[in-house]
Amino acid sequence: MPEAGGGFDDARREDVLYRQLAWALGLEFVDLRLFPISGGTLRKVPLSVARSRRWVPLVFNRRRVILAVDDPFTAAVVEPGAVESLLDLPPGREIRFTLGAPSALDDVLARRESIG
Repeated sequence: MPEAGGGFDDARREDVLYRQLAWALGLEFVDLRLFPISGGTLRKVPLSVARSRRWVPLVFNRRRVILAVDDPFTAAVVEPGAVESLLDLPPGREIRFTLGAPSALDDVLARRESIG
């Protein structure tokens, strides 16, 4: 049995908890360990913003931006226009948030840091 804080079972428990939390709050859950995110998509969010806001782009195109977060209240507290401003986007794109488990988000953010 793995020790707390570092095993596969811990990650699975965290995923189950966050999946249930997303469902309870009416958000989508994304398993960031399985969702394929290209380096080009990751670079769409500046590293400083990705780190400070803990935003991982899943979809980033002309019509929509979908950002994975690990704080379920991010979508509720982000001021209108804040995403467009921080990401230097023209108005009119659909912007959505989805919930991911914190440890998986940490892994993606570490990958984002390594690609510059």
